[in-house]
Amino acid sequence: MQSREKTQMQRAVSAVRQHKMKIRVAAREFNVPRSTLSDHVHGRVGETRPGPVSLLNDEEEGALVSYLLYMADHGFPMTRNRTRVYIREIIKQGGRTYPYKVSENGPSDEWFRKLFARHPELQERTPESLDPARSSMSREDVIYPFFDFLDKTLTQYGVKDKPSQEREKASAEKDRRDAQRALEADERKRMKEQGEIEKIKRKEERVEKRLAREQEQKKKADEKMDRGKLANKKFTCGVCCMRGRVLDESKGIVWFGCDEKVCGKWYHFECLHRSEQEYLRESMEEGESWYCKACKPWLYCEE
Repeated sequence: MQSREKTQMQRAVSAVRQHKMKIRVAAREFNVPRSTLSDHVHGRVGETRPGPVSLLNDEEEGALVSYLLYMADHGFPMTRNRTRVYIREIIKQGGRTYPYKVSENGPSDEWFRKLFARHPELQERTPESLDPARSSMSREDVIYPFFDFLDKTLTQYGVKDKPSQEREKASAEKDRRDAQRALEADERKRMKEQGEIEKIKRKEERVEKRLAREQEQKKKADEKMDRGKLANKKFTCGVCCMRGRVLDESKGIVWFGCDEKVCGKWYHFECLHRSEQEYLRESMEEGESWYCKACKPWLYCEE
């Protein structure tokens, strides 16, 4: 199966298994044979690789790749010829014969190109020539005197064979810097939290002031409205015919009503006749009912 056809088949199988698409619909949608798609969905087709028998199996090839990477990381990269020797030994140890079109010298360059395509982590590079300056410094008459001088210097300053002290100093200095950075971070965090708290407090103060202003404005508006709000219609003075206000009592304006049920009149104290005022005082002191002059005039003596 070609690569594109294999991709289409995988997409069709995924659509059937994951998206619950019918096999007939998926076969038409992805342009693949319905019977082949059915075999793939129901597991009747195994994973096969077309072409001749592989030179190495998956396990052997994985081991070879790991070995090549290991040698490269440790400064001993493998060349193609050395790799061919290892591959011939792998086949020989496995008791197999060389596959078709493989010479006694090992796999061809085409096989290596396909190996690199299968394993992008492998790279083939041309080794660099040794720099003349580095070559001149790699002689024994240069290297040995350098290490002798290094040994004398370490002995002179008393640091030879004492790497632990230097590590301890470095570790202590690192711990000190870490602790200092931690303290600075805590201080920044504390300042930030303090700033947030102050910000919240200022916001709450602004809200409280706004609410207080609104309450004060509402109170003033209510008082202003109540000052002009008339009381019940029955609170109309029987003498001056002026109608009372809701806040009269809070202003010291007192109203008195006649206790006669059929009368129901109310009066300002100042509007009453002197005799009515005296009778009203006596009635209040003795806790008796008071009747106005309009409904019971015989209770009053003419002045």
